[in-house]
Amino acid sequence: MDSEKRIRIFSKALWQCEYPECISAAKALAHRIANTDANAKYIKRRWEELFYEPISISYARKILNHDLNLVPCCMRQSHNDYFNCGGDPSIVDQILKEIHEYRSRARKLLTGTSVNPMLFDSSVI
Repeated sequence: MDSEKRIRIFSKALWQCEYPECISAAKALAHRIANTDANAKYIKRRWEELFYEPISISYARKILNHDLNLVPCCMRQSHNDYFNCGGDPSIVDQILKEIHEYRSRARKLLTGTSVNPMLFDSSVI
């Protein structure tokens, strides 16, 4: 993960852990849907079921590392674990819908501009 992405995500949270009532500085990024091989396969299947868009496993990995799937947290393992929602299919679907909507809006904004949408996708999603 590049440093620009980390800074962007930490900045949105004012460099604070997003665990409820934690006042520690954010030093790590927790995946809401854990970044595992099994989850990449699951994301690929769910994305195709929800949006009727075939995607590759490598694209599913990009989804797992999308800004909307990452949460700033301190170094406490229990705080990182708190954000893991992979066991709840309805929350996973909601995250995928948020990422899909974000991607759709971004593509609409880029239509008719000199920015190549493929460059945008590879850097953000």
